[in-house]
Amino acid sequence: MSMIGSQILTEIVVEGITSPEKILTNQNRRIRKALKQDTTANQDGMDMALCTIDKKTHLVEYSGAKNQLVVIQNGELTEYKADKQSIGGQQLYGDDFQYKKVAIQPDGNTWFYMFSDGYKDQFGGANNTKFLIKNLRALFMQIHDEPPAKQREILNETIEKWIKDGNTEQTDDIIIIGFKL
Repeated sequence: MSMIGSQILTEIVVEGITSPEKILTNQNRRIRKALKQDTTANQDGMDMALCTIDKKTHLVEYSGAKNQLVVIQNGELTEYKADKQSIGGQQLYGDDFQYKKVAIQPDGNTWFYMFSDGYKDQFGGANNTKFLIKNLRALFMQIHDEPPAKQREILNETIEKWIKDGNTEQTDDIIIIGFKL
């Protein structure tokens, strides 16, 4: 799925489509077509968060397919919810579904975090429960003033300790992408 998704994403961008909601909408349609999901029982899909940045104005535009965006600006955390429609897979809202777009103008020290569900859904801790989004948001608030290498270190150490304390194994892929403008 990742290889097909990457190839289709490249094709879309090469065609000159640069608005994140249009990219996701096209990605969804093309994945469904490539996997013949209208005529088969194949319901494979993927979640995705996408940001584009205007190099001149630094305006960030975000769209998400089940993967949200967390922004920390001037010490305040804002979470931008994703659409509940995956890329490919079961179409909850019909074939003509359009993803929404959010525009964010950074003001000074602004951190953006995109992530898969692997970190927040990881089981562990003393009670072997999920890490949860509220704890991940609190962790972002705790680390956002640190240099990127230190943030990575803290994120890695936190999830490793969480897994170890729960005596579990990692249950899903984990990716977190953070960038500052």
